[in-house]
Amino acid sequence: ENSSMLQTTCDSPTKSAESLQSPRSGALSESEQDMSNTIRSNTRWQLLRVSLAFFCNFASGPATVMSNKMVFVSTGFRFPILLTVVHYGSTWIMIKAMSKLGIYSPAQARLWSSKAGGAGRA
Repeated sequence: ENSSMLQTTCDSPTKSAESLQSPRSGALSESEQDMSNTIRSNTRWQLLRVSLAFFCNFASGPATVMSNKMVFVSTGFRFPILLTVVHYGSTWIMIKAMSKLGIYSPAQARLWSSKAGGAGRA
């Protein structure tokens, strides 16, 4: 009996697909179209934001190296640790400013799961 059911299902794959379709003609209502357009627009905006973040992340590394080299060579500045402290300080100030403006929010890191009963601690 199972083989006859399998055979019937395999003989008419379009029948099962047709049965899953809604009874209406497939046209979306105006509110459904608006919702679809809004979702599509939000997805594009999110893709643009993520792409821009990746570009800025990859571009900032070489830009930092080149600007450090320019400072060392052109000005004769010979204090790399102080330059690093200035870099980290300016990064901290920018992150705080972006947090206040709502542009950036730091992620909350979980060091271990409370569900595991502390088993993930090192």
